[in-house]
This record gives sequence, structure tokens and C-alpha cells, in this order.
Amino acid sequence: MVDTFVDERETRARQSEPWVRDANFARMVKFGAYNLMRVQAYEAAGSLVTGYITVLPAIAGKTPAEMERILGLRVNQLNPTAYVYRLLAVPDRNGFDVRGYTTLVDGKRLREGLKQDSQGYRPGHGALQIQLTNPVKAVLVTCLGRHETFEPSMHPKYLL
Repeated sequence: MVDTFVDERETRARQSEPWVRDANFARMVKFGAYNLMRVQAYEAAGSLVTGYITVLPAIAGKTPAEMERILGLRVNQLNPTAYVYRLLAVPDRNGFDVRGYTTLVDGKRLREGLKQDSQGYRPGHGALQIQLTNPVKAVLVTCLGRHETFEPSMHPKYLL
């Protein structure tokens, strides 16, 4: 059986280095909770989210089908519905794993010639991806049909 990923252990070791974790934490703080987003195909139980998050600019103005490509999700994973959540707090320093950008499936490089991993996840278009390991409170921003576009509202500090 051929491994799906290249240098998986080495990649995970690099992603776990303290300076890499600190840099990702600083980046989330800089973006702020308002810009940390979770996109999923189901409604979150009790407004807590886990799993992969990204940033608002990566998905703003996009349909669920476009989000699938950008985020490296499975084909039709957000069909018929995409639930878009905004985090209410930045994850704590120990509540996430570094996963780089969505060009990496689960934060790892696919072997040459592979278009997806064994579960159907494919390389995305380079959006930031961080994996929450502890649940974070979030608010449902919108529920989109397959061809609806996500048009986020303006940040509250800019509202008159």
C-alpha cells in the first residue's frame, strides 16, 4: 500500500514547533475572532464548533461550491447546505493545531500524482487553515444554499 502523504511525521513535527504555534496564535489574535470562520455541512450543536477554521477573506463573496474548492473539501460536501459560523473568541494557545494552508490536505503534502486523499479531500486554493482541538463558541452567520453567495456584514466598529 502506498502512503498518501509525503514526509507526514516530519510535517507534523514542524507544525508542532513552539515558534510555529506562537506565530499561528499571533495571526489569529491579529485577525480577531470576528474574522475566524467555520464552514460546515451541518448545524453545530449548542453553538460550539470544532474542526477546521479559516479566515473571512477566504470565503467572502463565495458560493458553497467555490468554498469547497478554496478550502479543499470533498466534492459536494456543502451540498445542499453550508452553515457559516463566526467564532466568538480566539482559540486559546492549547486549543488548536497548526495546519498551514488549504493547498495542504490536512496540513500535509499529497504524493505526486494524487488529486485527493483516501477520504476525498483535495488540495484547496491556499486559504489559512487551523484545526480546533477544543470547542469554541461561535454564532451562526448564515445558512447558504448551493448557489447562494456569502455576503458578510460589515464589522461592527465600522457601522455608523
